[in-house]
Amino acid sequence: MSTTLITQLLESKLAGVAATLGLEIAMENISFKPKDSKAIYLRSHILPAKTLGIDIAGALQVFRGVFQVDVVAPAGSGKTKAGEVADSILKAFPAGLELTSGEFTAYIESVPYRMRPLPSDTRYLIPVNIDYRADTVTG
Repeated sequence: MSTTLITQLLESKLAGVAATLGLEIAMENISFKPKDSKAIYLRSHILPAKTLGIDIAGALQVFRGVFQVDVVAPAGSGKTKAGEVADSILKAFPAGLELTSGEFTAYIESVPYRMRPLPSDTRYLIPVNIDYRADTVTG
């Protein structure tokens, strides 16, 4: 299995969270303009780490990385609502959460965490980092 399948599993879970919160998602490499310039939206990124082969034959592979979800709020809108959205994402991806497709399972490896907010003239952004892992056997 691959980072592509892991990405699909993580983004599918995020889509459910966004739908519950009534938020749009800007996905990587897809043109996006928010419907409402004053609304909060999410932006997702997959940051894969080096795939490890942890046996002599290289058949057991470990896919690890970070699923980063940015909570993007308009500048000047305060930090409370964006912080509540970030908290909702943290709760939706608890450590140990399993995301499965057929016989393939990726899981959330550790407690997700918020990074320092990144304000600018146009937006207030809170990065949420979610560490993932999937162990596979090839061949």
